[in-house]
Amino acid sequence: MSAELPRGEDPFPNAVIRASKLDADYWLNDANGNAAPVLQPMFEGDRASLKPYIDGSRFLLFDPITSPA
Repeated sequence: MSAELPRGEDPFPNAVIRASKLDADYWLNDANGNAAPVLQPMFEGDRASLKPYIDGSRFLLFDPITSPA
């Protein structure tokens, strides 16, 4: 059984998210979401899910070319 959390809730308050800058630049860009209306819910969900981590300075980006994960 799984429970669904409200969007924007921080289920893991000690977690740090590391993501490729290339991915973050694409998925967190409103213009990209607007250009692909069928994917708009994914863009909105990504922003909502990552908001607590971004606001808490726990969303860290890396350059996949110079510093692969």
